[in-house]
Amino acid sequence: MRSPNITAPQVIVLINGRVFGEVTGWSFNASTPNAPLHGIDQTFAFELAPGAVGGSGSIQALRLHGSGGLEGRGVVAPMLQIPTQQYFSMLLVNRRNRSTLWRADHCAVDGQVLSIEARERVGVAFQFRCISFSNEVDDAVATFSAANIGAVTALGTP
Repeated sequence: MRSPNITAPQVIVLINGRVFGEVTGWSFNASTPNAPLHGIDQTFAFELAPGAVGGSGSIQALRLHGSGGLEGRGVVAPMLQIPTQQYFSMLLVNRRNRSTLWRADHCAVDGQVLSIEARERVGVAFQFRCISFSNEVDDAVATFSAANIGAVTALGTP
């Protein structure tokens, strides 16, 4: 019987709707702060009010041959054109059943690290921030995923 747990080699990352690579590591911090609201001369808060929502994280992936990395995808601008850098969208997909795990829009790269790993595989790790994000329970994620099934299908099933 196959385990219901999702393992990393089954997960790929799509950037701006195009396959970027196989995910080897991922972490995400959703910031949904709440601020206590106090009345005049009150020692206890009346309620907690939601603050600014945002997210940040990092992802590690194996680069595809000839992809050009983040620069090749147009995600990171060349050094002298950093002020012209634009947002990108990111989608994590379970390659085995072609289901969406997570999506982020309006992302920007904070930094990246390139590495050569065991068996001469080239890895890339990058840190990012995003304005909006959602996981597989959101209908918008499922809709976006359905539009990108062709790109996922091209990689096959592990």
